[in-house]
Amino acid sequence: MKFFAFVLLLLVASAYCCQPIAQTPKAAAPNEDDGGKEENGGEQGKEKSPEELTKDVEKAKKEQQTADAALTEAKRDPDVMNLETLKMEKTKRETYLEDAKDWQMKEEKISKWKDDPANAGNTLPPQLQTDADAAKGKMEPADQTKTPDAVVAAVDKDIKMKQETITKAQEKLDKAVMAKTMADDKVKKLEKQLEEANKKKA
Repeated sequence: MKFFAFVLLLLVASAYCCQPIAQTPKAAAPNEDDGGKEENGGEQGKEKSPEELTKDVEKAKKEQQTADAALTEAKRDPDVMNLETLKMEKTKRETYLEDAKDWQMKEEKISKWKDDPANAGNTLPPQLQTDADAAKGKMEPADQTKTPDAVVAAVDKDIKMKQETITKAQEKLDKAVMAKTMADDKVKKLEKQLEEANKKKA
């Protein structure tokens, strides 16, 4: 009886110990499948036939034509066409703004001198007025009738508007050029693949 009990105990112990081993293949199954997909590469790793590549080239050429048409259309945009002119005008206005600020500063010097109690009853130094008049003389006739502050504000606003127009036009052109470049590169790449595929087939 003791012998049979000992044998029974061994069988139970053996069955208990073997249980995790039996579950191991099930847990490993997903990893094995994943490894197989990576090794095989799936459809991406499969080489395309010349016929498939020919269709890809035709599709890419249509995309190239669309990109080319979009670039042509972008170049016809008035702001894009005048992009360089707008940049030059903006630069001129920036120089004009510096002159306007110089006039503003010289007029402020006169105001500070007049507001200083120590100058009460004294005559304004001629040089201050001469400098202010010279700065004012650099302004356009219409702006000379305005205050320096008003001129500076108006010119600064004009520069910002020009910059906004330039930025939008440049972005529109750059986007169209990039799309055309990418389309051209795609066609070249696919045509090369097609050429290699035809050589292998031959």
